Amino acid sequence: MVLAGPALAQAPVSLQVVVTDPPQGSRLQRGEAFYARVQYQTDREIRIWGRGKEAALAPGKSHPSPVYGPGSGEALVWFSLDVPGKIDIMRIQAVPLGREDAVAVLEVPVNLRWENVAPKHGRAAWVDPMSADQQRRVQENLSPPSGLGWDIFTALILASTPGYLLLQGFAFWRMRGRTGVAFWLPVGVMALVYLVALIAVLAGSNIAPIWVVFMSPIALIYVIVLLILDFRRTSHASGTQR
Repeated sequence: MVLAGPALAQAPVSLQVVVTDPPQGSRLQRGEAFYARVQYQTDREIRIWGRGKEAALAPGKSHPSPVYGPGSGEALVWFSLDVPGKIDIMRIQAVPLGREDAVAVLEVPVNLRWENVAPKHGRAAWVDPMSADQQRRVQENLSPPSGLGWDIFTALILASTPGYLLLQGFAFWRMRGRTGVAFWLPVGVMALVYLVALIAVLAGSNIAPIWVVFMSPIALIYVIVLLILDFRRTSHASGTQR
């Protein structure tokens, strides 16, 4: 059992390795993962990364990290080498969200060696449940926001594209003969956006239409304001003529 206190004085964040699989000092097959079960205590949201200290010198794999805390619990860390090699030290870091500097660092001697020919280790009973939980939590972190408010917001954004085109057509009809620079500004901008998106789609991009989705609400709001001002101006003119 290995403990790590705060890397920085102000943060009560701690890490503790409970058990590893396979044991420290093992020989592993090339590509086989080394797992560590880590207990954490934190007063903030953190991500926990576990890497071989020398792993940057050799190609391999390592785990993603969901968000942990505030509070205490257990996290799974793992890494592997894709080529024969040796890792003497496992380095585990707790990194707060939105930062790059760790607030707790734990270095554990592991003395692992990856070989082309080595005995295959069966996984410990705790590995698969923790791995499944890790993947689930990572997916939850990647999931978009949900709820009625978000659904309404998304629907309004998507409706802005046809809404802008309809309202722009109405503006053409209402302001015929009275158009000026202010009227043609959104028309020119959106025509350019549609042209760029079309060229990108023809070039093979499947995300180019997103620019139309992003720009349509802005153009729609602009035309709404323009029409409100025009309604007020014409109403005022009609009242004056009386």
